[in-house]
Amino acid sequence: MEFIKSKKKFDIVFIPHNEYHFKTCFELSHELDKLNISSCFIDLTNQFKDYGVRKYAKENNIQNLLDIKFLLSGRIKTKSIFVMNDFSGKVNQLLEISKLNKIIRFGLTEAPFYDYDFDNYYNNVDVLFTCGKYEDTHYLKKGLKTFLVGLPRVDSLLKENISFHEETKILINLNFSFQYDSDELREPWLDQVVESCKSLGYEFIINKHYADKAPIPYPISENTFYEDCREASLLITRESSVILESLALGKPVVFHNLFGYNMDYFLDNKNAFSISNDVDSLIRSIKYEIDRKENVREFSRDYLSEKIYIEKQKDAVELISNQIKNTLNKETDYFIVQNYSK
Repeated sequence: MEFIKSKKKFDIVFIPHNEYHFKTCFELSHELDKLNISSCFIDLTNQFKDYGVRKYAKENNIQNLLDIKFLLSGRIKTKSIFVMNDFSGKVNQLLEISKLNKIIRFGLTEAPFYDYDFDNYYNNVDVLFTCGKYEDTHYLKKGLKTFLVGLPRVDSLLKENISFHEETKILINLNFSFQYDSDELREPWLDQVVESCKSLGYEFIINKHYADKAPIPYPISENTFYEDCREASLLITRESSVILESLALGKPVVFHNLFGYNMDYFLDNKNAFSISNDVDSLIRSIKYEIDRKENVREFSRDYLSEKIYIEKQKDAVELISNQIKNTLNKETDYFIVQNYSK
């Protein structure tokens, strides 16, 4: 981590709170640099949780990751702040103070919304970049200034070559970190998935969400979800945005809906993936998806384009960067964050 001795000015300050946020912000920083927009990254690890921000910075030799104390002490001046999560306490508080200090607050929806949680998120930004029409319509009705851009990581996944190994390997996405989840839900769901894989004689690997801390009686992958998905033949998951990411990567999906998720977002799936609710239907779904694995992008295109803005002439990173430049061109002053309660 780099430490600064004198006051610095940046056109925009990125505040990633996990590894995939950082990857998106890093791509945006590169694109903005082409437009002569200066930027830095703020590290919240000490005030938040360790969700891989420092690890990503080290692996990618990122030098301008600065501890948040430099922002809070007034040693960094900025025109704007960029977040992908405005609903954690520390970030929310920072954004409230930024508003008082005339700093423009940009937000990017970190994933599609597939539950009844719109009103809890993105209430503390001035400009919101949205990933799909579903989210854009909602926030536009709320009076937010929105720009429909898609999702940078989906744009990247759609460009990757699709490959499958000869031996079938099942990727299990384990995420019981939602606020309404309980430990009692995890075990029966995982047991059914593992039982189905074993009954078919397929190797499986479990990729666990960083916020899901409960121990399980199976080995856990140390890779990122994307690394494991590239190597997998099929993904099994509960309701999650990884359904869309796996389809974009060209990998088939089974949504194991053991607990009765009832929203159209994933249930009206246009045959883009399979849905199961017990062991028997899960086994049938696995067989069905493995048999048609070579054409995932083709048969999931309509569903994916309905949820994520992918039918566009420019990538999301370029669309976001251009709008940031246009917005900042109207503002000339740099400001410091003051009166932040630690």
